[in-house]
Amino acid sequence: AVVGGGAVHGLPGDVRAAGAGTPGENFGQVLAALFNCVEYAEQTGASKFQGGEQCVTIHEFSFRERIVYCTAIFTLAGSGYKIGMNVLLHLTPEMIDRVFAPSDLSRLGAAHTLLDRSGMDRLEKVDVLITGWHTAPLDDVFFDRAKKLKLMAHAAGSTKLMVPASFWSRGIRLCSANEALGIGVAETTLAMMIAGLKGFFPCAQLTRENRWASENLPWPVREMYKIEIGVIGASKIGRHVMRLLKEFEVKVLLYDPYVSRAEAKELGAELVSLEDLMQRSEVVSLHAPALESTRHMLGQEHFAAMKDRAIFINTARGMIIDEEALCEELKRGRIFAFIDVTDPEPPRADHPFRTLPNCVLLPHMAGAISNGCQRMGRSIVDQVFEFVEGRTMHGEITKEQFAIMA
Repeated sequence: AVVGGGAVHGLPGDVRAAGAGTPGENFGQVLAALFNCVEYAEQTGASKFQGGEQCVTIHEFSFRERIVYCTAIFTLAGSGYKIGMNVLLHLTPEMIDRVFAPSDLSRLGAAHTLLDRSGMDRLEKVDVLITGWHTAPLDDVFFDRAKKLKLMAHAAGSTKLMVPASFWSRGIRLCSANEALGIGVAETTLAMMIAGLKGFFPCAQLTRENRWASENLPWPVREMYKIEIGVIGASKIGRHVMRLLKEFEVKVLLYDPYVSRAEAKELGAELVSLEDLMQRSEVVSLHAPALESTRHMLGQEHFAAMKDRAIFINTARGMIIDEEALCEELKRGRIFAFIDVTDPEPPRADHPFRTLPNCVLLPHMAGAISNGCQRMGRSIVDQVFEFVEGRTMHGEITKEQFAIMA
């Protein structure tokens, strides 16, 4: 990271100052600053350099300056000094084991000081906070204590309920593993599309009844070929679904009020109205955010507009659709549905989703459940390094994005 032009935190301010001018003119300053750095460590007796406002960025140093700098860094490291930040894993031990592969934790721990929840008494010194499933929402009292906090990295999907309204005024950056989590959801969605078009579940019931294809299939069997597939919402998951669909000879229709026609074209889709999408699509896949403004955005008129033998997929949130309206349309036997999420969860014992023959109800398992969780941990560790190196994190969330996210 250093040789590639990253930033190392915690060195005395004169090291940073030495890099402020023209690199070629700063060689002497760099040498002097590095000697001061060693002297600083000896005087303070520090066993490691804490993260903070003081840092040095060397991406503009000459090759010779980088050699000198790296030599000093490795000398310090060899003497037992740890260059890095304090990273608090604000997660249960079970969640740490579930989300982080040992190799990713080792990678993070080799560069930074890792603290678990037993380190909460050192919250004032924490630079990076990692949260996730089962982390309680954080309040102003928490962030008031975390005076040095620069990054909150959420090793899960939604951050909507995790931070108070004042969060964005504190200058803390935010990222999540939403994209990593969404990969599994998108892949499951694709599997549902194929299984639905091929009629896997109706045909499996046929064979359970000791019948065969010669006795007329109960549902039309189709291919992912020359059909129109509707994607509602160009979210992280929706975008990955569209990337996966590029491998097939299908036409993708997209509805998203925040996407332009030009952007839709770049995603490989045609931007259409919601009504047009529902009428034209052989498959409709829902990936919109769960906001008050999207509650029941799909109702009776939308499901009634769907083609005969069309397939509806919901891996987003149950509250986005009028479930009663969908059940009424399913009872007519015209369409088929894959439902991974309901409102509430689980649905009541006598809910029609559980018994309708043209509905496959799954227990909210489209996202990461087992080994896929470690993809989220890897994403978070990668983003911590991206942050340290001064790059835009691949899962970074801005204030504007936060406002329209689930």
